[in-house]
Amino acid sequence: MSNADKYFEGFEKVERYDAATGKRKKEFIYTGNYYRLDLNDAERKTFKIRCLVATVAYILIFLYASVLDTGASSTFYVGMICLLMLIPGMFLIGAVWETVTAGEYMIARKFKGGIKRLHVVSLIMLVFSAWQIIGELIYIVLHLKSIENMTLEIEYLVFAVAETFLMAVVYILSGKVAVDEVPNEFVDEKTSKAKTAENVKEVLKKEPQIEGEYAEALEVAKEAALRAGELILEVYESDDFEVETKDDDSPLTKADRLANDKIVEMLREKFPTYAILSEEEEDNTERLSNPYCFVVDPLDGTKEFIKRNGEFTVNIALAKDHKSVMGVIYIPVTDELFYAAEGQGAFYRDKDGNTKKMKVSSRLYSFRDRKNFRAVSSRSHESEEMKALFDKYSIDNVVRIGSSIKGCLVARGDAEVYYRYGLTKEWDTAAMQCIVEEAGGVFRQMDDTEMRYNRENTLNEKGFYVLNKKENRLI
Repeated sequence: MSNADKYFEGFEKVERYDAATGKRKKEFIYTGNYYRLDLNDAERKTFKIRCLVATVAYILIFLYASVLDTGASSTFYVGMICLLMLIPGMFLIGAVWETVTAGEYMIARKFKGGIKRLHVVSLIMLVFSAWQIIGELIYIVLHLKSIENMTLEIEYLVFAVAETFLMAVVYILSGKVAVDEVPNEFVDEKTSKAKTAENVKEVLKKEPQIEGEYAEALEVAKEAALRAGELILEVYESDDFEVETKDDDSPLTKADRLANDKIVEMLREKFPTYAILSEEEEDNTERLSNPYCFVVDPLDGTKEFIKRNGEFTVNIALAKDHKSVMGVIYIPVTDELFYAAEGQGAFYRDKDGNTKKMKVSSRLYSFRDRKNFRAVSSRSHESEEMKALFDKYSIDNVVRIGSSIKGCLVARGDAEVYYRYGLTKEWDTAAMQCIVEEAGGVFRQMDDTEMRYNRENTLNEKGFYVLNKKENRLI
C-alpha cells in the first residue's frame, strides 16, 4: 500500500454526481469504509486470541446446552435458550472473522456495527443468564428434598454459570475495543512522526504524498491548471470572450490564449528539456524525438465555455515514450481537480479541498438492471453511432456533459461507460486516459488498441471508449 493509499483508504465521496438528474448531490458526507482499532500490535494480537477463545467456548457451551434437559426446565425452554444464544454468537463469530482477516489497524465497517450490536445483545443475555442462575438456585433450595436427579440440576447450574461468564467476557470484550470513525493518527511523511488529526476535515484535506518519477511534474501541472483556471474565469465573467474561428472551424477565445500562455510558461520554466504539444501552440516536430512531452489543452470544451454552462476543463498530461503517465484535469467553475500519476493512483479534490482517492465502480451491464447502468455522452458531439448503441442496449440513464469531465465521472465511479465515435485530438484524451487507468478503468481505441501520444499525426482517428470494467465493452 502506497503512502497515498494509507491516507485516503476508507474515505467516501463527500459529493456525488447524480447521473439520473445530471446534478451534483451534496448531502453525501464522510462515512468511512474502514475504521481504525485503537490498539498496538501486542494488544491487537491478544484481542484476536481472546476472540477466538471466546468463540470456541461459545460453540462448546451451545452444543452442551442443546442436549441438556433438567427438571427445572423443559426441552422447549432449553431450546429457546440455545436459539437466543445464536444471536450474539453470530455477531461474535462475524467480529472474529473481520478482525482476523483485516489489514493492519484497519477493520471493515460492518465490524463496528457488529461490535455495537454484540455489546447490547450480550448485556441482555448477561442479565438473562444471571437470572437463570438465581432461578436454578431458588429451584434447588425449594425442591431440595423432592429433586429426583440432583446431578442434572448441578449440570444445569454449571451451564448457567458458564453462560453468564461467557456473556460477561463477550460484553467486556466488545466494550473494550475503541473504534474510531476517523483514523485519528497518521504519519507525516516529511518528518516521519505521528500526528493527530483534530477533525475529519484535517485528514480529508491532507494532500497525498505522490512519489516517483512524475511527482514534480504532477505538482507543477496542478499549479499551472489552477492558475490557468483563474485566468479563464476572469474572461468567463467578462462581457467579451473575443471569439475567433480557427482553420478547423473550432472556436478560439481570449481565455484559450491566456490559459495556454500561463501553462506553457510554467511548464517550460520547470522542465526546459521537455517537449510541449498544445492545442494553442504552433507544433514543433522536434518533439517527436523527445521521450518526454507535455500534452496540453488549455481550455477543453470551448463551445461549452461560450454557452456559459460551466462544462469546460483545463487538461495537462505528460507522455513518456508515447504513453500518458501523468494527468491533471481542472474544472474552473466548480473548482474541482482530478489528477493521477502512473503507479500512484487517481485522486479527486473538491472545492473545499477535501481529497479522495478514486476508484471506478464495479457495476456490470445486464438487461434486467439496465436502468441502473450509467453512461456519459458528449453534449456537443453526440453521434448517430452513439445513439444506436444506447438504443440497442436500452440504456437511457445517460448524462450528456461537455469536455473531459465525462472520463472523470467514470474514474470517480459515477458512471460506467463513455464511448466516443468521431475525431478528437491528443490533448483531448491524454490527461483523461491516465486518470481513468489509475482509477482502475479501461481506456482503449475503438479497435482495442492502445492510445499513443506525442505522435506525428495528433488526430485520434479511431475513436475511443472508457469503461469501468472490460466486461462493459458493448461495441
